[in-house]
Amino acid sequence: MHTLLRRLRRNRLALLMALPMAASGLVGGCSSPPLAPSADPDAISVSVPAKQIYFPGKRDKRYLDTKSQKTQVRRFTDAAADGSWTMTSGDAKLIDSTPEVGLALQVLTFVPLEDGGVGLRAVIDYSENALTTYTPPLVLMPNTLGPGGWTTQSDVRLTYANNPDEERSTGKASLELKIIKAAGTGKDQLVTISSLLKISLSPANVTEEEVRDVGPEGIVREHERRVVKVGFLTIERVEHLFELQP
Repeated sequence: MHTLLRRLRRNRLALLMALPMAASGLVGGCSSPPLAPSADPDAISVSVPAKQIYFPGKRDKRYLDTKSQKTQVRRFTDAAADGSWTMTSGDAKLIDSTPEVGLALQVLTFVPLEDGGVGLRAVIDYSENALTTYTPPLVLMPNTLGPGGWTTQSDVRLTYANNPDEERSTGKASLELKIIKAAGTGKDQLVTISSLLKISLSPANVTEEEVRDVGPEGIVREHERRVVKVGFLTIERVEHLFELQP
C-alpha cells in the first residue's frame, strides 16, 4: 500500500494541466458542494467577449491567494507569428527564473480561433516535468459567452517537458461555462462566470471548478478547487482564492 501511495504522489501532478496547484497527499473521498451558486435570472441577458479575458500583450498581473497569502504572477507575452501567445504563472519569488524541470512554474500557450474565440493549445508544468497538449485546442471561450453557456471537449496527450515525444498518457477533456451573475453596468459591470473542467487521463480523473469575477480589464477574482481521483481514492483536493492586486 505504501508503495502504491508513493507512486500516486509522484505521478498525480503530472496529470494536471491548467493552473498552478500545491501538492498534497492522499485525502478522503468525500465530495464537497459545488463552488458556483445557482444562476441569477437577472444575468440571462449578459454576454462576455473572449477578448475581455484572453488576449496577447506584454504585461504582468499579480494575484494574492488569500488562503496561502502568497502572490501569484501571471506573465503574458505578445502574439507570435502564428497569433499564439503564452502566460507564465508562478509564485512572485520564482517568476523571473528561467523555466526548467523541477521549478514550480507553468507555461500556458493560447491560440486565437477562427470564430474569434480563444483556445488552450498546451501547458508545460516544469515542477512535474509534464507537457500537456490539447488537440484540437481546448476552447476556453467562444467569441462571445452568452446566456446559453458553452460546452466543448478536446483530446489530451501527456508527455515530458524535457522529452515531448515520449508519450505518458492520453485522454479526454471537457469544459462547461455559464454566466451566473452580473452586477453594475458599462465600465463598472462585474460578471461572474462558472467553469467546470473535467479531464480523464489514465489513471486519474481531474475535476476543476472555478468561479471568476470578470470586469472590463479581465479577471479580478478567482475561486478555484481541483480534485484528483484514481478510482475511488481522492489523491488531491486543493482550493485557492485569488484577488487581483493593484
